[in-house]
Amino acid sequence: MSNSPLFDPPAEPQRHKSDNAGRVQALLSDRHGHKQPLSIRALHSITGLSERTIKDSVAELIMEHGLAIGASRDSENFGYFMIETEIDLAIATLPYQAQVRTMVRRLRVLVGDSRVKTWLKEMAESI
Repeated sequence: MSNSPLFDPPAEPQRHKSDNAGRVQALLSDRHGHKQPLSIRALHSITGLSERTIKDSVAELIMEHGLAIGASRDSENFGYFMIETEIDLAIATLPYQAQVRTMVRRLRVLVGDSRVKTWLKEMAESI
């Protein structure tokens, strides 16, 4: 999936992977697809890492090293997994899209449409 146009890893040089991120990556490397997730609880049990450290490590692996890692909040299949298909990608990204929409609606109430449109335009230009 990491070679897919749906998932573009960062173009800038990558820094050395932290030890914690390396440990998390090793455990997730065989969790292919949304039907094989590994929960934070399981990651904590195996590694002893805190929930915050696990989340930070996953963020590092995605943002700094370009790994296609998704998360599922499904009650039966919750946890982190390696994105392999477009369905995996949709499962991993739809909650973020919904969260952004909710945040934009809240911002519109707080600061008004004009300011939100300006922010969205500025964000689109910086991406």
